[in-house]
Amino acid sequence: VVETTVVETTEVTTTLPTTTVPPATVAPTTAAPTTVPPTTVAPSTTTTTIVIPVAPTDSLWDIIEREEELSEFEQFVIDAGFQDELDDPTRIFTIFAPTNDAIDAANQVPADSLPTDPGDLNDLLLAHASDIDPAPELADLLKMTSIEVLFGGPQPIASAPRPALGLIGDSKIVFQADPASNGVLYMIDKVLTPQP
Repeated sequence: VVETTVVETTEVTTTLPTTTVPPATVAPTTAAPTTVPPTTVAPSTTTTTIVIPVAPTDSLWDIIEREEELSEFEQFVIDAGFQDELDDPTRIFTIFAPTNDAIDAANQVPADSLPTDPGDLNDLLLAHASDIDPAPELADLLKMTSIEVLFGGPQPIASAPRPALGLIGDSKIVFQADPASNGVLYMIDKVLTPQP
């Protein structure tokens, strides 16, 4: 009776780096020993991505200063003395900012031109601002039929055909800026008329 002995060695690892299992030798009694090639075990990895939303850091005033299309509105805000309010992180606003073209168009018609008196200018600016908290993003804004503003009666809100995003008063909303740390800014194509 011939007795055969098989010797097998296996190395198991639970660490993440690549591991090579050493060769095993099988020695039969009637043949020369045979070497089994080494086996490589690939590491096992799991990647989890966690997305943490980053709060906006720019204020409404920062956005107004940066947007070239709002340079005349920027001057309008300065003349009304409202820039500190729009830079205040404790105040929340929704701003409907007329573009340069909208302000130029208003100034072409004497009856529609922007007032020069600081008090009247401030009132007109406040007709373009709401302090509803939280400031509504476009989807929420378009669910409203009107929005309370800081001067005059509520401004009506309606949906509009593309390319406009919506309507406020008799003006088209043409662009929503990235959210600010203290509110939302919409660019509009016409200076708003304060509502009674």
